[in-house]
Amino acid sequence: MNKTSAILQLSALVTSGRISISLPSPSPVRYLPLIMNPLKILNLILTFYRSFFLATSLITIACISIFWKYGISTFSTLFWFKIITLAIVYYFIRTTKTKEFYYYQNLGVSKVLLWTSTLTFDFVIFLCSLILTYKIR
Repeated sequence: MNKTSAILQLSALVTSGRISISLPSPSPVRYLPLIMNPLKILNLILTFYRSFFLATSLITIACISIFWKYGISTFSTLFWFKIITLAIVYYFIRTTKTKEFYYYQNLGVSKVLLWTSTLTFDFVIFLCSLILTYKIR
């Protein structure tokens, strides 16, 4: 029996109903972010952000006070200082809280979503506060 005749016999059995083929259903965890309530995802992201909120907000406040005292000439230095400190926070949290990421992944929130949303949010807060300080000053 060659391959072609075996395939034809198998397809005849399937179409006649003697054999049923069932494919495994996709994992519900993989598609959970599409189904999950956006407010729950936001709540999980904010819970993650709370773990390093104090450190990043203190750095932002220090940068604002330096910007207030010395003016716009310090902007590029403060910009890169904030980028470097966010990289340090990223490294520190990533190495010390590796098991916590399983909690978020089990709830359907990926590491990429956690990091991009929290770091972007923190950096936008930093830039908005510098702009506000510049306008007030």
